[in-house]
Amino acid sequence: MPQLVQIIERLGHALVACTRSCDGIVCSRGTGRIPRCLFLDVEGRSSTRGAAVVGLNPGRSSERERRYYLDRGCGYDSVVAWFQQRKREHRQCGRRGSGKLRLLLGLGGGILLEHGS
Repeated sequence: MPQLVQIIERLGHALVACTRSCDGIVCSRGTGRIPRCLFLDVEGRSSTRGAAVVGLNPGRSSERERRYYLDRGCGYDSVVAWFQQRKREHRQCGRRGSGKLRLLLGLGGGILLEHGS
């Protein structure tokens, strides 16, 4: 798993640092809006097979989240810190929908999530 964590971290840093102006992507560091990135959540999960959960854009980031990035920097480390703080809420969501399906399929290990503004 450590090698996978390193790979995801490299990808996350690159995604957050991206400055392309692709259609539908908001990238405005001055307002705390940064590109999507990845977060690998392995803490407290079993060592069995995990899953990558990919879905629709969850919507716009909150003012609180944008302020967090402006205060702490618009980088991957800030995204990870934000997600760690908000993880409990995300885990509750994981008990419904795709999270429930993932567990029924025996994929209780690490979970690769997309996150961003």
